[in-house]
Amino acid sequence: MTILRGAVIAAAVSIVLPFSSMAYSKEARTEQVRGHSAGKTCAKTGQTASKSSHAARTKRAGIKRTGAARAGRARTLAARDPSGLALTAGVVKPLADKAAEIVAACGARVISGVRHTRVAGTRTMSLHASGQAIDMRGNPACIYRHLQGWPGGYTTDYGRAQHVHISYGGREHGLRFAHGGKSPSRKASRNIQIARR
Repeated sequence: MTILRGAVIAAAVSIVLPFSSMAYSKEARTEQVRGHSAGKTCAKTGQTASKSSHAARTKRAGIKRTGAARAGRARTLAARDPSGLALTAGVVKPLADKAAEIVAACGARVISGVRHTRVAGTRTMSLHASGQAIDMRGNPACIYRHLQGWPGGYTTDYGRAQHVHISYGGREHGLRFAHGGKSPSRKASRNIQIARR
């Protein structure tokens, strides 16, 4: 009888024990999370833990992560790839192919690819934001020679801007224009084929 009673107690303990340890670990985890959010020290690392994300902390601190962070990333990519073709990731395929052609033939480099920004002095989103524009620097005569017959748009004032803005699709498609087209002499004009219609 005592052997049977001992076996029943052992069976009951083996059934109840895992449930009680799960309840303990759940309570301990809840307390651990509460401790982290209160800024207490973590038992494992000995550091004060925080539940807030890096983005939330930078937002609270008033740090803007737009220009400097992107410029740093661009410099890093440029250091690894002097041609700048890494910056064409996310750019529409015809434009990326044209950039690769110009880099190979002219030794030019892509200085700007996809970046979320507006056209300078306006509230209009840049075609860079949608992956429809790039900026290139290099031998302007060679770059413009390779842009002959290009169905997209490009700027014609390399001497002033020190780069060529090349686009494919969107509002600049088929245009030849100067940067900052505010005055009538700088307004975008359609290429000859479109003007003859």
